[in-house]
Amino acid sequence: MTRFFDLASVPGIRRWLSGKHGSVWDYLRVNGGAELAVAFTALYWPGFIEVDECVLLRENYQPRNFDEWWKELRGDRSRVEEIINHVHLWDLFDMDEAAVPNEGMEELGRILSLTWKCALHHQFPERKFEVHLALDDSEYGPTLSFYTSR
Repeated sequence: MTRFFDLASVPGIRRWLSGKHGSVWDYLRVNGGAELAVAFTALYWPGFIEVDECVLLRENYQPRNFDEWWKELRGDRSRVEEIINHVHLWDLFDMDEAAVPNEGMEELGRILSLTWKCALHHQFPERKFEVHLALDDSEYGPTLSFYTSR
């Protein structure tokens, strides 16, 4: 994948790189640490759960919420999946818009959409999924969702 976003446009990363501290990986080593990196694996390669033939983000699944959407959408599995698997990236982080430009969050969304596609294919090789990344004003910032294509 070609990177569309210059990491040095994030002020903290730019200061790090211009201060001759090393690479972006050095920045991660000093500012993030192994514990945070391991926690991020849950975002880049999320867990899934299958409920009534719906594939759902384990992190988003709540039985009561699922039952409500199942009834509301009359068992339309793809629509139920799309709604429950709906994730606004800005909701995942304490956003300081000055620190990370929107283009950076869009890049994160593009990369997550690729890793989620891989994770879904790995766990459910017999199924086909649509992973959708919304980058327009119709959503609250970059937004990911996925559903089984039928």
